[in-house]
Amino acid sequence: MSTGLDPRQLLARVVRFRPWMSDHVVQFIVGNGIALILIGVSWYEVSGQLTVRDQVGPLIVGVAGVCVSGITNALWLMRGRQIVTLSRVHLLPHRSPAAPVPAPVSLRLSALRSEDLVAGRNMSRFHRLGCVMVQGKDTSLVTDPHLRLSLRPCEICLPEESR
Repeated sequence: MSTGLDPRQLLARVVRFRPWMSDHVVQFIVGNGIALILIGVSWYEVSGQLTVRDQVGPLIVGVAGVCVSGITNALWLMRGRQIVTLSRVHLLPHRSPAAPVPAPVSLRLSALRSEDLVAGRNMSRFHRLGCVMVQGKDTSLVTDPHLRLSLRPCEICLPEESR
């Protein structure tokens, strides 16, 4: 797919959207460092206690360390995903979600019923024409019984029940 930009302009756009900046890396390291310290302190304190009653307090500190680590890592990953999504939207051409997806040429040419069976290249299943799994894909009618025997029926549209 061509974006109409020369490679240098495209590279300049990509470089502008980095998943993590230096302040995010610092937050990630500090958050996981604090979590590691809390877990280490908890382990050290629990190892010196003999009764469960004395271990509960330090154990809560360890659980807090695991929670801090989980939140820090989740925020780190969400920030990376957000930037990747923004860069993808910025680089790829905009397509309106309301725009209808054109039917493949092979299906537009003939009047087909929704019960007709279709399959496409590299598909391992055959489907009903109205199945959501073949919407917008290049498919053709399955008329050859040998081809139909080599494919499995779709588990969503259940084409075997219509025959």
